[in-house]
Amino acid sequence: MEEKVRHCFNSGLKSDVYVFDCVVAFAASVYLNDVFLATTYGNSTNNKNIIRETDETYIFPEGSVLKGKDNVITIIQDNMGLDETHPHWDFDGSKSPRGIRGYHLIGGTFNYWKVQGKFGGYENFPDKARGIYNEGGLFGERQGWHLPQSERARRPTKDTLELSWAKRDPSEGLPPTSRYSSATSPLRSLSGSQPVINSNGTSGVGFFRTTFKLDLPRGYDYMLSFNFKDMEDEDGYPKTPENYHGQPYRALLFVNGWMMGKRIGNLGPQVKFPVHEGILKYRGENTVALAIWSMSPTSPIHPFVELLVDAIYEGGIEVAD
Repeated sequence: MEEKVRHCFNSGLKSDVYVFDCVVAFAASVYLNDVFLATTYGNSTNNKNIIRETDETYIFPEGSVLKGKDNVITIIQDNMGLDETHPHWDFDGSKSPRGIRGYHLIGGTFNYWKVQGKFGGYENFPDKARGIYNEGGLFGERQGWHLPQSERARRPTKDTLELSWAKRDPSEGLPPTSRYSSATSPLRSLSGSQPVINSNGTSGVGFFRTTFKLDLPRGYDYMLSFNFKDMEDEDGYPKTPENYHGQPYRALLFVNGWMMGKRIGNLGPQVKFPVHEGILKYRGENTVALAIWSMSPTSPIHPFVELLVDAIYEGGIEVAD
């Protein structure tokens, strides 16, 4: 996921037109200043009802345009990468354009575009061990909120913003405003979130993070995985797998700084993300972070996350902590 920002001056503008061209299952949320406009969705369900491109017109709500000042349009988008190149049916699939292929501001012009990339860019990024594809341009990633505390403290950044963290379970969704009362729930997996700075409450990106310790006996291989379950019954237990899909959110899962999966709540199908020993410390403290992108202010999201033991085998290979 990445953020794109652009600026305009004209205070009399009414609407904006975009053409998004991406891989199936893409998504993009559009904001004017701090006002949510809409989210556009791609789709692919077993290679049916495929949507690779959307043409959208976004109407600026009354009062959202700042008179006599710069107006900023922000687009959070996930283009889902490039197509495969196949020698039998598509030699040029990997060359297809991605992102915003066309745009038009009705009644005005843009000053400039700014694409928010990863911290340090694609040459000077500091995290050489995890590599160039481990993190993107989300503000929390640039701040190092997905990293263990010892690494986060060593990351210099010009984006420093003083924020207070509060206890909040991911299943509660994003907070309604940038200021909210502390809320707790039975610990299902994670707690603590970054206040979301927009006027719509449930639309935007929030960071959740937690730490926990494991002390698993030696001499065994443990198959562990993080599981997303988005719906619960009246007793608070997860419903059956066929009900896991449908909520409009995306989430990046970071384990001890490593990006280990992306959950697409409204499409799926993946809900299980295995994490092996070496990334997950079986005997020691672990840091887990979720970057949750809520894509609609009118559809509540409840990402229920848990760490499960899938299997245990005798044997085991010693892994340095």
